[in-house]
Amino acid sequence: MCQKPIKPGKKYALPFFLVLALLTAVSLIVPLRPTFSYSEKRELTKFPAFSVEALLSGEYFDDITLWFSDTFPGREQWLDVSQSMASLHGYSKIAIAGALDEMEVIPSSPEPETPAAVSAATEAREEAARSETADAGASDVTEASGSAGAPEIDVNEIYLGKAIQIGDAGYNQLSISTAMSDKYAKTISAFADRMAQEGIRVISAPAPTAIGIMVDDSYLTQLRCTPQDEMLDYMHGQMSDNVLKVDTVRKLQAHNGEYIYYRTDHHWSALGAYYAYQALCEAAGMEPVALEDMEYKNQGEMIGSIYGKVPYPKRLKKDELECWIPQGNITMYLSETTFSEFPMIRDVSNEKSEGKYCAFLAADAPIVHIVNDDIPDGPNCLVVKDSFGNCYVPYLSQNYHNVYAIDYRKYWKYSMADFARKFNIDDVIIAPYMIATQATDANEWFQAHFR
Repeated sequence: MCQKPIKPGKKYALPFFLVLALLTAVSLIVPLRPTFSYSEKRELTKFPAFSVEALLSGEYFDDITLWFSDTFPGREQWLDVSQSMASLHGYSKIAIAGALDEMEVIPSSPEPETPAAVSAATEAREEAARSETADAGASDVTEASGSAGAPEIDVNEIYLGKAIQIGDAGYNQLSISTAMSDKYAKTISAFADRMAQEGIRVISAPAPTAIGIMVDDSYLTQLRCTPQDEMLDYMHGQMSDNVLKVDTVRKLQAHNGEYIYYRTDHHWSALGAYYAYQALCEAAGMEPVALEDMEYKNQGEMIGSIYGKVPYPKRLKKDELECWIPQGNITMYLSETTFSEFPMIRDVSNEKSEGKYCAFLAADAPIVHIVNDDIPDGPNCLVVKDSFGNCYVPYLSQNYHNVYAIDYRKYWKYSMADFARKFNIDDVIIAPYMIATQATDANEWFQAHFR
C-alpha cells in the first residue's frame, strides 16, 4: 500500500510569514536603529545623502543596503549571540584579531652614537623658528599654541598594533623598529645636547604598554612582541649622556601583580602611572608624593578602547576608573586660544562607562598649565605626552610649581626649545607611549618640534 507524501500545511507557513513580516516592519522603524556600536567602539553607517551621481552609478542603493545591515535593530544583541556561538567551537586562552605583524630582532650589540654637533640644516631650521616666533610676537602660552603651521597628528593615526586577547584582558602587539628607535634616539639626543648648554634637563620617560609588563616573556616571542625592557634599553643605549633616562619598564614590571593596566583599554591605570611617576622621581632626585597623601576616588565601571577590537569582548574583565587626586592649592588652565580653569581630574562617576578615561587632564587638550601655589619656589617642567600622560601629569604637580603639558598629537606651532626658554623650564620630560616611539608620524613630529 502506497503512502501519500506529506505536504507542508498552510497552517505552518502562515505564522512563518507573519513573523517575517513583523521583523521587516520593525527593521524599517528608523528610531529603533542604533547609531553607535559599543562592542566595536565605532559610529555605525549613516543613511546616505541623495545625489543624482550616486543614484546613476548604483552607489546610492549600495550605501542604503550597507546602512540597513549595519544598523539593524538589536544589532548588539545579535553580535553577542554570534560571539557566544563562535566560542562553542572551542576556547583558546589566546585569541588574536587578524594576522600579527612580523617581528624585528634587536641587534645583539647596539653601539651608542657619539653626540654630534647640530647640523647646519638643523641650525638653520632652529634659527628660522626663532625668527618666526619673534615676528609673531608670542608673549604667552596662548599665542604659543598657534593657529597655523605644521599639520597636527590625528589621534587615531598613531598605530596601536593588532589586538590580542589573553584570557580576560586585551593587549596591543608591539615589536621594535630599529630604524624608528634610532631616529627617535637621535632626535632626543640632539635636543638634549642643545638644552644642556642652557642648563635645561631633558628626561626620557616613555610609557610602556600592557603587553610588555603584564605578559610573561615566554609568550612574547610567540606573539611577535619585543620585550619592552630590551626595547627601552636599545633606545636609551643610543641616546646622548645629556639625556636623563628613566627605566619605566622594570619599575612597572615589579608591580605587575597589581591593577596597573586596564583590561578593556590600551592605557595604564592611574596606579600604573603613579609607579612610572615614582621611577621619574627616583631618577631625577625628587621625592614622590605618597598615595595615602592624595584623595582616592573610584569612579565606577569603565569600558575602554580595546573592548571592541578583541575577538571575544564579553570575556574581558570589567574595569574600574580609580583616581588619586593630588592635594594642595592647585589650579589647572587649558584652552586652544584663551586659557580657562578646568578640573585636573573631573568627576565622571555618573557618566556612561564608555570613555571615562577622559576624566584625566581634560582628556586630550592640546596644552594644559598646572600651577601649585604651595610650592612657589619650585622648578618648572614641560611634559610632551599623549593620552598615557593624562593620568600621569597630575602627580607632577607635587614636585613642580608650573607644569606645562603638550599633547604632541594635537596642533602645535613652536619648537619645544623656544617654549622651554620662554617659560623658564627646568626639566623637559618626554613621555610618549612606547608604540609612538616606533611610529613614523610621531617621529616626524618629534623631529620637527625638538629642534
